[in-house]
Amino acid sequence: VNCASYSPDGAFVLAAFLDCAARVWSLHKGERIHILHGHRNLIRCASFSPDSAYVCTGAFDGVAKMWSVLRGECLRTFAGHDALVNSVAFSEDCTQVLTSSTDSTARVWNVSDGQCHVLLKGHSAALHSAVFSAG
Repeated sequence: VNCASYSPDGAFVLAAFLDCAARVWSLHKGERIHILHGHRNLIRCASFSPDSAYVCTGAFDGVAKMWSVLRGECLRTFAGHDALVNSVAFSEDCTQVLTSSTDSTARVWNVSDGQCHVLLKGHSAALHSAVFSAG
């Protein structure tokens, strides 16, 4: 397992494996409900949205993807990093996704259209984590 994440509502667990896919389990049903295929390389990180409706994965292919937890389908692909994505995070209102990368940048993506609307650069080394501040 490369990474695992627990949904804020306590209903789901996601784990990413060495096969470039992630699995979502329903804790209420006690079973796997989806296998999320779509990355071309290992998944490095994953995070649920605050409302537990979505999950975002980031991978060694330099791409982050946003998935529907209930349907198991990819809703958005956030492509633009030149190296692996180290962290992914949703904004509190679920309208933005923040990614950090070993390409020394962080990016803020618009969930509605999948476009990067803020590029944060200037670091001289890899960014291993980025989060939105609360409130």
